[in-house]
Amino acid sequence: MPSEGLFPGSPPAMTAATDGDAWIAAMLEVERALAVAEERTGVVPAGTAAAVSEAARAFALEASALRDEGARAGTPVIPLVRALADSGGSWVHWGATSQDIIDSALALVARRASRVLLDDIDGVVDQLGVLADRYRATTVVGRTLMQHAAPTTFGLKAAGWLVGLIEAAEDLQRVTEAFPAQLGGSVGTLGVLGTAAPEVLREFSAELGLPEPVIPWHTARAPVARLGAALGLVAGSVSKVAGDLVLLAQGEVGEIAERAGFSCDLQWVDAEWPFALSLFTVA
Repeated sequence: MPSEGLFPGSPPAMTAATDGDAWIAAMLEVERALAVAEERTGVVPAGTAAAVSEAARAFALEASALRDEGARAGTPVIPLVRALADSGGSWVHWGATSQDIIDSALALVARRASRVLLDDIDGVVDQLGVLADRYRATTVVGRTLMQHAAPTTFGLKAAGWLVGLIEAAEDLQRVTEAFPAQLGGSVGTLGVLGTAAPEVLREFSAELGLPEPVIPWHTARAPVARLGAALGLVAGSVSKVAGDLVLLAQGEVGEIAERAGFSCDLQWVDAEWPFALSLFTVA
């Protein structure tokens, strides 16, 4: 599955949002939304949406089986559609292509996973706000290229971390909320749907709660690139905080120190990074 196994050390909430089962649920949701949109617009017979919805609820393939079958077929959508069609009827997946299902599922998975990440970021932001306020008048050495420069305050340093992370989180939220649905058919024309195609696209996007795309983006991967860039900015902002803490805590500097009574085992900090800042105090 697309993101299965990419985040082996993730908290349970992130694993649940990105694992194989999450992808299966998202793809089933896309197929159901497609049937609903096409029935509303008269493209498929009445009762199709109910049949596909029931087939989706009864879907029995596990993520591992779907992954193995998908590897042979080149996409997990093919075995998924085959299993749905067995009980959902011949109108399952009507007019769509595999990439439509994968891309629309990606939009759903990305939005749900970003909410988990943003909740964790909120915890870090809260702690950085406390540090910025508590040490707003605490003078520390300012540095340029690691050399002593004019004085600054630890509060200002923490405020820099704070603003960087807030801006990165805002970018991530904006990108995931703007990530559009995808529906174009095999070559992007939605030709099978005839004149109903624009209305189907509107209904499909609305049913998924995703923005309607201006044009099919099978081969124009800007939404995915924007998501990657936003996640990279979040990672860089968190890395900046961690890197500065390590430098300030080194023995030759000693401007911050591990708070007495806490274990700062590296593995523990990695597993609970939203709370790592509480382990430190300004020396």
